Amino acid sequence: MLTERFPKDFVARAIVGPEARDSFPPAADRAAWDGLLRHPLNQRRKDGLMARSEELLARGQQVLPVSGYAEFVRSGDRKGYESAYFSRRRDLAILVLSTCFSPDARSLEAALDIAWAICEETSWALPAHVDRRSPRDAMPEVRRPTLDIFSCETAAVLAETVHLLRAEFDGLSPVIAERIEGEIARRVIEPFENRDDFWWLSGENNWTPWCISGILLAAAHIIRDPGRLVAIMRRCMEALDRFIARYPEDGCCDEGAMYWAASPGALLVALEVLHSLSGGKINIYGEPKIAAMARYIVHIHLGGGSCFNYSDCPPRFGSIAARVYRLGERIGDNSLKDLCLLGLRGWQPDGEPGDTLGITPGAGGGGCGALMQALRELFWIPADAAPQGSAAPLGHWYPEMQVLVVRSAAEPAPPMVLGVKGGTNGVNHNHNDIGSFVVHSAGSPVIVDIGNMAYTRQTFGSERYSMWWNASRGHNVLQFGSHEQSPGAEFHAELIGFDDRESTVHLEFELAGAYASGAGVESWRRSYVLCRGDCPAVTITDNFRLRRAMDVVFPLFTPCPFDASEGEIVFQISADSGVAMTWDPNKLHIASVPLESDEAFLEEAWGTKISKLLCRIPGEVGRAEYQLTFAPCRLPQKKEKAETPSGPQILRSTAT
Repeated sequence: MLTERFPKDFVARAIVGPEARDSFPPAADRAAWDGLLRHPLNQRRKDGLMARSEELLARGQQVLPVSGYAEFVRSGDRKGYESAYFSRRRDLAILVLSTCFSPDARSLEAALDIAWAICEETSWALPAHVDRRSPRDAMPEVRRPTLDIFSCETAAVLAETVHLLRAEFDGLSPVIAERIEGEIARRVIEPFENRDDFWWLSGENNWTPWCISGILLAAAHIIRDPGRLVAIMRRCMEALDRFIARYPEDGCCDEGAMYWAASPGALLVALEVLHSLSGGKINIYGEPKIAAMARYIVHIHLGGGSCFNYSDCPPRFGSIAARVYRLGERIGDNSLKDLCLLGLRGWQPDGEPGDTLGITPGAGGGGCGALMQALRELFWIPADAAPQGSAAPLGHWYPEMQVLVVRSAAEPAPPMVLGVKGGTNGVNHNHNDIGSFVVHSAGSPVIVDIGNMAYTRQTFGSERYSMWWNASRGHNVLQFGSHEQSPGAEFHAELIGFDDRESTVHLEFELAGAYASGAGVESWRRSYVLCRGDCPAVTITDNFRLRRAMDVVFPLFTPCPFDASEGEIVFQISADSGVAMTWDPNKLHIASVPLESDEAFLEEAWGTKISKLLCRIPGEVGRAEYQLTFAPCRLPQKKEKAETPSGPQILRSTAT
């Protein structure tokens, strides 16, 4: 797409000098930075940064021990080293921005200390990603730098740091900028120019645009030779073309909502650099595929900041505001801009915009690119921009990935929302979850995909599916005896039918193909129906046939407190409202059971404990059919003093 439309000679003619490029104002441009403070939001942002800067000055710099590489090899733990690594880069963002808003020798020198310390790190790549001389070698290979997503992003962050503070650094010594730019060139730019052994050049997942965006941004700042810069641009464009070509035509992100920011979101950053370097002449925002990739993030939103979080994704959006807004501008779609602006307001249309600039531990990539995110939120999103009330889409069907999100009404928080995932078990960041579904109501999650836990060495190795949250038993799909779904692209759903009408949406899959032949599954059909209108509801129907009789079970996971009685469970989503799930108790037995393991990460992700309901077909069976129906309901007002029931006790969840 890029290289075909913009050949090398075109790029060479189109490239403009630094003075003609779109770039953020350096700290020395006091009119620009002081001008931001005319808006109260930016004054609050500055005040928050200054307060956090004072805390950092009092605390001093964190140590980033090289022994973290050994710990990863020894135990598989990633959290210890990565927490310090990302924290260092978030601290740099705070100090750099504090200096830009209010030049001060202390914050300047503290920012310099961190930038210098990053220059002295053994590797900018994480222990989980770094190349080693052998699998048992604890230390990274320093003679051939590893270009992973975070080394490339670090290069971009340091390049923007020098761009913003060059005059101040030069006032201390010209050696500072020379050293930092030299490390960027040695560790990232030169390896990219001279080597072809980086697997991510193939374009197969988010690593391609994530790495390329960092490389392009760094090169745009530090490469002064136009011929060399053109060659780097062309090499980057070739890799981006591979990524775009491999991406589904319908725009669905197989890695899920969190990785959208690192796939189309990172592609945006790269496209913006190309746009800037060429004076706007390199521009593919008018391509339908780019627009489809951008709009995914609107379609996958379930309300209130929650998303349909299949694959390795948490249940809520991270810090993606600037990229969403800019894409909305570039493709002319106000629904993207509104999604961004609602997120900044805590999903309250009339709320006050947050003032953290996304510099939080939960920021995308752990906050490595915190400075990049904050700058773009400051300068890409007008401080006085407000949501325009774009209607939420009624739904969207992605035929290539077989992902459906559908709503009972075109409202920000409709009574019922259904998300369904078909496809294959061979996608990036795969979970064995073909046929799984989620149900939300009035902006609240009811039946959920629990998402991923903290990454370890085992997450991306042969032990991945020994972790129950990645295996099919961690999703609401059927387990036949001891047989679960199998990983791999050959295990897939077959679409039986999809019908989207004004009053009803109906989807049906044949799911026997998600299991190995030894599982003995002749057929398993699951249908999903969402009814709109005055009585919105979701109905899930299973119908299976087996070669031999066996136990059949599946779990449901919920963050909601609930009351259970025969044939009905009422999930509480607010003080006076809930969702009633009903079924035929003669066909299905449902009981509350403990999680396979109570992972701390679950409560951190969901803000509450997750409960597990185990659904079991009575006895060993060779065939069965049953339904689950979900519908909104009002909850009775509780009495001040509850009487002790004389009959059977109502089962109550342990979730709080």
